[in-house]
Amino acid sequence: MKKTVALLFFLFLFFVAAAHGQFNSAANKFYNQGIDLQAAQKFDEAMAAYNKAISIDPKFVDAYYNRASIKLMLGDIEGALADYTKAVDADPKRGQSYYNRGVALFNKGDYAAAEADFTKSLELNPKAYQSLINRGNARQELGKLYEAIDDYSQVIEVKPKFADAYHDRGVAYLRNNEHDKALADFNIAIGLNPEFGDSYANRGTIRQNKNDVEGAIADYTMAIQLDPDVADTYNNRGTAWQEKKDFDKAFADYNKAIELNPENPIFYYSRATAYQLKAKNKEAEADYTKTLELDPQKAMAYVNRGVVRLLQGKVELADKDFTQGFKLDPVQKAKYQDFINGEKRKRKN
Repeated sequence: MKKTVALLFFLFLFFVAAAHGQFNSAANKFYNQGIDLQAAQKFDEAMAAYNKAISIDPKFVDAYYNRASIKLMLGDIEGALADYTKAVDADPKRGQSYYNRGVALFNKGDYAAAEADFTKSLELNPKAYQSLINRGNARQELGKLYEAIDDYSQVIEVKPKFADAYHDRGVAYLRNNEHDKALADFNIAIGLNPEFGDSYANRGTIRQNKNDVEGAIADYTMAIQLDPDVADTYNNRGTAWQEKKDFDKAFADYNKAIELNPENPIFYYSRATAYQLKAKNKEAEADYTKTLELDPQKAMAYVNRGVVRLLQGKVELADKDFTQGFKLDPVQKAKYQDFINGEKRKRKN
């Protein structure tokens, strides 16, 4: 089963609490109102105040900067990017603008541009550990695992009790299949922050990979207690219950995962494998079909649906599934051909 790792993005946004070099008193009045409202988390009202300041003084850099931070928190990524870019263009030596724009770019999924902005932020402020850890996260998403690990290690050198850095480095080690190092980092993260649900979830993945199924279930359960709305954790615990052949608990977890996120094909695939093992071929077929609706390139869903269809006597449909599955993953043909031939012979006899 595919296990999902949780990478913690360190979302910390700066906003300017005083105007820099702005002399338009009317614009400053609205700007200062915006600061007070933003500090009070009255974001819509703060946005309106910054809008007024900008309408009076279109070159009011700090107003763009603070308005962008609100837009980003409210989910308007494109609007935030536009405002941060105006702030960067007007004051290219302010590292915080690059940092915040990097956050927006990361949330947009433009990891290469985010990495560049975090790097520029570090050039302007080498002690900005927030930029360093988030550059590590961007590098992880780009597959630059060793460079990401180096970034996290630099953070740990200056902030040795920062649990997030150990956690994210642990994720990088886990993705790089360095499980012992990952386990050590998750242990430290949990020691520093006993309520770090993501670290329990990821440690559970490692324990399950090491065949410590009981330990994995304990970690997944703790993660669920700390954050009961993470669908991946239920799915992962379901696979652990399935390894123990406790199918009732496995089905309960898969059902919960699907309830929380009905658009994730992995969860239907996991439940389908449990149905298949319980010889509930009709139910397995339905879940493999749903998996393929959501992920038409998943080879094993075709192959396994072919198996349960063949067992139900749906030979022509099964053959179509095997053809497509083996086309996507040719290695599987040699593994399944004897089974397929055997089942067809049984039906002829």
